[in-house]
Amino acid sequence: MDGEQFNEWCIDNWSTDEDIMVACEIDRRTLRRWRKTGPPDRIINALRYWRGELRLWPGWIINSKGELCSPENMIFTPGILRARPYELALTREYRRQLRDLKRQMVALKAQLSEVQISRKPANDPPRARAPKAVARQ
Repeated sequence: MDGEQFNEWCIDNWSTDEDIMVACEIDRRTLRRWRKTGPPDRIINALRYWRGELRLWPGWIINSKGELCSPENMIFTPGILRARPYELALTREYRRQLRDLKRQMVALKAQLSEVQISRKPANDPPRARAPKAVARQ
């Protein structure tokens, strides 16, 4: 990052020169030099870290409450992040159970079809109906 980019970045991310000087523990002369030549990379990384930026995840930040915020402004608390592996394990277990139930359902349908086929009457002649009772008057 050269001096001009550093100046733009400072304007966008830091309110005053004093904030930068305090955060980096430098004097005004060093800050002026950085504005001309650009600061060392380790300083840029440190400033980004202090602002809560995650360099490997562009757009993601950690806010002042320690929550992870996505570029879409979704907030993930530490508890949500810790629970995620358990949620994934639970989802895998539910999917396994669903798969097993579907297999059982297919097997039961096959058994039901066999039972229905075995219960079908053979080509027996139709039964004679009993005569209807006539109502007396």
